[in-house]
Amino acid sequence: MTTPPPHHRTSVALRLTGGALAALTGAAWLWCVVTALTSRFASIEASMDPDSVAFDPHGFGLIAGTLFAVPLGLLCALTLPLAFPRVRRAGVLRRTVTAFAVLTAALLVAVFSG
Repeated sequence: MTTPPPHHRTSVALRLTGGALAALTGAAWLWCVVTALTSRFASIEASMDPDSVAFDPHGFGLIAGTLFAVPLGLLCALTLPLAFPRVRRAGVLRRTVTAFAVLTAALLVAVFSG
């Protein structure tokens, strides 16, 4: 049995690290987006009820969720292509950055409208 070349091991390590980092930042991004949107679209009664999941009388969830979602989403969009083979990274990067821009614009419109 022959051992794989050293660059193969480095490539696998880079893909695993990129995938893990993208998954971690993607989960954190999703949590921030849900926090911001829950705070934005909660009813007045729900946002003032301490027993409600949407309890956010001062809007800190809206502010912090939006501020943290943007850099986390960008980091996820930039690290996700590392989980793919080298020949596919450019196309995946193009798609993830486009998706990041569209989703961030939609988040900002939802948060700051009305």
